[in-house]
Amino acid sequence: MTPEMITKARENADAFRRNTGLDIVEFRLGEIEHLPVADESVDVVISNCVINLSPNKPQVWREIFRVLTPGGRVAVSDIGLLHPLPDTIRHSVEALVGCIAGAVPVSQTETMLRDAGLEEITVHSNPGYFKHLAASDSSLAREVVSHLSPGSSLGDFVLSITISARKPLERRTAGKGVVR
Repeated sequence: MTPEMITKARENADAFRRNTGLDIVEFRLGEIEHLPVADESVDVVISNCVINLSPNKPQVWREIFRVLTPGGRVAVSDIGLLHPLPDTIRHSVEALVGCIAGAVPVSQTETMLRDAGLEEITVHSNPGYFKHLAASDSSLAREVVSHLSPGSSLGDFVLSITISARKPLERRTAGKGVVR
């Protein structure tokens, strides 16, 4: 996200290369909504708990589709919602920093992937993390739960999800058959 982070990542990659002889990574500064990568130049997109932070998630998925090679794959771990969050939570800085406020319902995530053109979409839900977080008495859990209906828990609303999908090998256009 910052030039300093890129510098640190490059330093770590240099140490890795010296220790292993492998030169297999490259770091670029950019925005997830506008990746600094050419069309159809990436075989795999991996993301860990970042997409929920974007204010324009449909653009993120379109951008992922754009950069993937035909047949390219997506592997994402992120946050999903079982139910919409109250506005007080969605506007909470602590909930945003805690990756909760920006989460959207799982069904909405699936729709965004399909609308972007991805296929073979699977979304696995893991409610355990947030049930554990709620039981841990963390300040984030306390903040969120304070805005929920009495008797509700964080795990009733938020869950960890893993997403996999693939860009089709070929694209079909209405009335024009297959485009390769």
